[in-house]
Amino acid sequence: MPAEAVKRFNAAVNEALKRPEVIKKLNDEGSKPMGGTPADFAALIKKDNPRWGQAVRDSGAKVE
Repeated sequence: MPAEAVKRFNAAVNEALKRPEVIKKLNDEGSKPMGGTPADFAALIKKDNPRWGQAVRDSGAKVE
């Protein structure tokens, strides 16, 4: 994805995450609204990937 498109998309998402109705909806669904940068998101994925990968392996789930 072109860097300028990533920048615009990230800005739009961060703005949406400030809206009370978006915050409420995400909280109601058990999510935690977290804005940030693309680098923040990459770091989160890198940190969570081993844990969720192990959870999937432990579950025995298979792609069909």
